[in-house]
Amino acid sequence: MECQPESSGGDSEGIEDVMKSLTMHSHKASCSGLRGRSPATSHRPSASGSNTRSASESRKRPHDLGAEVTKKLTDASDSLLLHMQDKSDSKASSKRMKFDYAKFSKELKAREAHAEHEHDARRFIATHSHERAMSEDKTRQLELEIRLEEAKYRHLAMERFGRDGTTDDDAN
Repeated sequence: MECQPESSGGDSEGIEDVMKSLTMHSHKASCSGLRGRSPATSHRPSASGSNTRSASESRKRPHDLGAEVTKKLTDASDSLLLHMQDKSDSKASSKRMKFDYAKFSKELKAREAHAEHEHDARRFIATHSHERAMSEDKTRQLELEIRLEEAKYRHLAMERFGRDGTTDDDAN
């Protein structure tokens, strides 16, 4: 019992469709998933050593068809694994970026709060210093007014009692 494709082509056409589909998916996955690899490592030579076999040759040797399917499945799974790894790496990178963003955002908020606190403290100190200076000026002004009133009182007292201590009423 030898496994040969039927002459009607029912099974071989189905296998060829599967092979074409695997080749197409393998090619798409390898193009998108093998960004960092060189073309030499992403392409494997076929088992027979020739890439230009005709379709009739593959029909004549059914044992090579299994090897081809296996090779195509291996290529597709390798490409899929690489694609999954790239996707995983991009997710990790995205999470790392989100974490860094949150960290920097918190640091920025803390710095802004600290700067605002310092600004409020400086403003309070400036306001306090200004109020102190104003109160000192007011104190000096009041002291001068007291001295002025004392001088006026002495002047009035001197006019009223005279220089010798007698009043103007006593002299009359």
